[in-house]
Amino acid sequence: MTFTANLAVALDRLRSGSYDWAPGRRPAEYRCHLRERIGYLLPRGRHVVEVTADSNVVSLAETITLVLELYALPWLDARSSDEALLALVCDPEALRAEHGPERLRWLARLMDLLGEHDARRAVERESARRHLERLA
Repeated sequence: MTFTANLAVALDRLRSGSYDWAPGRRPAEYRCHLRERIGYLLPRGRHVVEVTADSNVVSLAETITLVLELYALPWLDARSSDEALLALVCDPEALRAEHGPERLRWLARLMDLLGEHDARRAVERESARRHLERLA
């Protein structure tokens, strides 16, 4: 058997349509704006954890805890506030590491709402760079 973990951040400023959720509730992962499978954050891109009847559950729990501390929590922290997202967008290397065109669209929209027009343009430039890279 295998399992993985999905990380997700919902941006309250961008709540609308299918990206809305009930007041006082947390949104489902699929309704979040920024999502990542934890395996993509790991150095070797390991996407799932293998679990068998013979698995050492103590070792497995320690490994999962370590992965959460080293990779999941920093990813979530870097997307936990408007200020953190602005810092991410203003760091060209961090912005380049963001996967998926939909994530860039959300980040550009958020920067626009925050009045951070230079940051929005940086996101748009990164999006255009990726588009040209795919065409090449």
